[in-house]
Amino acid sequence: MQKTLSHKNAGFDLDPRTATTHSYCTMSTLQKTRSLNNQGVELLILGQSSAASTAFKDAIQLLGSEVAEDNGGGQNGENVLNDQIPELALGQSQSAVPDLQAQCFFVYNQAITILEGTVLQCNDETISLHSSVILFNWALVFHREGMLGNEKALKKAWFLYARCLEVLSLSATAQSKQSSGYLTLLALNNQAQIHYELCDYAESYNCMAQVADMINRTPSLEYSTLTLRNAVKEIYLNTMLSPTAAHAA
Repeated sequence: MQKTLSHKNAGFDLDPRTATTHSYCTMSTLQKTRSLNNQGVELLILGQSSAASTAFKDAIQLLGSEVAEDNGGGQNGENVLNDQIPELALGQSQSAVPDLQAQCFFVYNQAITILEGTVLQCNDETISLHSSVILFNWALVFHREGMLGNEKALKKAWFLYARCLEVLSLSATAQSKQSSGYLTLLALNNQAQIHYELCDYAESYNCMAQVADMINRTPSLEYSTLTLRNAVKEIYLNTMLSPTAAHAA
């Protein structure tokens, strides 16, 4: 039975304003956010889903609480040109998230870490990238529970992947950055698997079509030397070998 997903039926109460609109933050906030994210990754790998979810939720709420009332600009609040924004240094967990795999579909099951020591300006671009990483990892928590038979959790995972993609799309310059391209591919791929799991084959096919288009338009994503390059190759194989296309037809 096909179960088309939407933000309304995902059953998740995340404030739609959270992690999407920012005007100001501090380096201290970013450091605390990275710490919470990486702590959540460690807990998730250990199978402690509830504690991991709490860490990711706290990180997102921390970013949201730092929005200043005065958005008049200045060094911390102003937007900067794309070539002035350093690449966010991302890594991946050494171990896969337990129980997060599918027989006929590659699921990206390694949580994303934000490497310490990266010097970034506090602006909307930086916060959007941090937010999207945390939302993706938070989605992995529910994706894991969903693959263990909890359909409600699967829908929550879909919602969080959708929020991750929305945050990335709202940042005009993020789409041209390599880390953002990776996150977009990972979220679309995992969304496609959820649609497939819920027998929504047309939507699964649409997600994979977007993935194939991104890789074909930006081949550097496939051959990058970043730690996520092998995952992108596996995702590209999904576009050719997954059972989605046959069911959609």
